[in-house]
Amino acid sequence: MLKIPNFLLTENIFKLRKTKYYGPGIFNYSVLLTKLPFYMLILVLFRKAISRIVAGKKKFPIELAGVSAGINIFHRIDLNGEGFNLVFDYLRAYHKTVKKPLDTILEVGCGPGYLGFVFLSLGLCKKLILVDINSNALEVVNKTIKNNNLKNVECYLSDGLTDVPENCCDLIISNPVHFDEGVEIKKWRHHSTDELIARDKDWSFHKNIYSNSGRVLKHNGSMLIQENGLAGDNTGLFRDMIEESGGSFVDKVISNPLTPESPMYYIFSKFN
Repeated sequence: MLKIPNFLLTENIFKLRKTKYYGPGIFNYSVLLTKLPFYMLILVLFRKAISRIVAGKKKFPIELAGVSAGINIFHRIDLNGEGFNLVFDYLRAYHKTVKKPLDTILEVGCGPGYLGFVFLSLGLCKKLILVDINSNALEVVNKTIKNNNLKNVECYLSDGLTDVPENCCDLIISNPVHFDEGVEIKKWRHHSTDELIARDKDWSFHKNIYSNSGRVLKHNGSMLIQENGLAGDNTGLFRDMIEESGGSFVDKVISNPLTPESPMYYIFSKFN
């Protein structure tokens, strides 16, 4: 079976432990905006090409995706929901709504934990909880935890917030699955074949996190959820879910129009 050679892994191309390069483990156009030596650009393009033809689990090695404030964040490219590309705009929405550091932040549907680990690295929380239904995602998360010797991170294998303890966090964040079965979408990427990170049938993930939020959040807890405008503006739908779950819709924040990938917006709500 073919596999991606070690010298083409992200951390070996960018040598992130020794340089200030950030993030282009995703291998899209953002890498062209980074000041790279020509030979490194060729390696990146070769890495993108070879990832299309290798087969099996070795197609998706756990590799270093980027570094945030000293935390080496790992990923597998099949788990990528564009969190690294969108984290800066998410931080902007955080500072418009939450505005201050908190004790505990929980990222649900975390994938590799791009958002949560960046928030932790920047001092926006003292403790981080990461939750996902996919055991492959938690394998990657545990790699980041072990590599950085993080003692203040917990993770749970859970369908949404179903198996998460009560009163455990101050804020819930997520870049969730965005598209109901009635929303027509194209296949996202060559490495995302099962729609696990895209399709939210009957909005079941959203219903789960909002209905469980009052149980999981501490007193005066809040949620800041990133949504995708390619699914249309579903603010009214999410407002109804929030209010039916005993919460209060507080604000909708529009993404910066220069944000890459897609037109995002954020739903901020309060509970308890």
